[in-house]
Amino acid sequence: MHITGNHQMARIVRHNDESVREGYMRNGGKEVKLFTSALKAFQCNNRIVMAQRKHLDDFLRGRIIGRLECGRTLLEVSEELGITQSVISRLWQRFQDDGNVSRCYSTGRPRVTTPNEDRYLAVTAKRNRRSTASYLSRQLSSATGTTVDECLQSEDITRMDWPAYSPDLNSIEHVWDMLGRRIAARQPPPTCLPELRRALLDEWCNIPQDQIDNLILSMPRRCKACIASSGRHTPY
Repeated sequence: MHITGNHQMARIVRHNDESVREGYMRNGGKEVKLFTSALKAFQCNNRIVMAQRKHLDDFLRGRIIGRLECGRTLLEVSEELGITQSVISRLWQRFQDDGNVSRCYSTGRPRVTTPNEDRYLAVTAKRNRRSTASYLSRQLSSATGTTVDECLQSEDITRMDWPAYSPDLNSIEHVWDMLGRRIAARQPPPTCLPELRRALLDEWCNIPQDQIDNLILSMPRRCKACIASSGRHTPY
């Protein structure tokens, strides 16, 4: 590319010490400066724009991984192949994680639920035809513990393994059992929600306080029995 005239040259590129040291070409007494670094940057940017317009094929992905495995830097591979460093970095990270560089084809949004969770949602929706999306989301979170798991992972909290056969030492379970037995013994039994609500309040007030006190006082014995059985079944 030949450019004549100092004014035209000034419009295109700023003069500085590095550009002056790039070298000169003499042509008919006129100086034509070769700005190799600027030309190289232009070519690289042009390739980057072209590469961003289409997905990388498997062959090009292999070339990228091959160069990186040979010790080339992200910047060197980016300049050679005309691909942004962020794309190369993601591809390299994926290759290190699972050893796969092929593009995964999918349609629509990625799945966020498992088949078991899908079945649970279907059953819940059939039981309550008026269920909303937010209601189903809350039910799924409470049933699977997804929200709790995500919170623990985000806070880097290690959770102890708790086997399924471990006893529940929550004493309120026994209080609920007392209340349930009292409701079941009522004659006639409640036939609607308002009657059930009134019956629960009545029976809750009728539970003797000494039963609650005895339950609270039994907690040390329950804890000792649980420790002695290594977290397995206890007589309580």
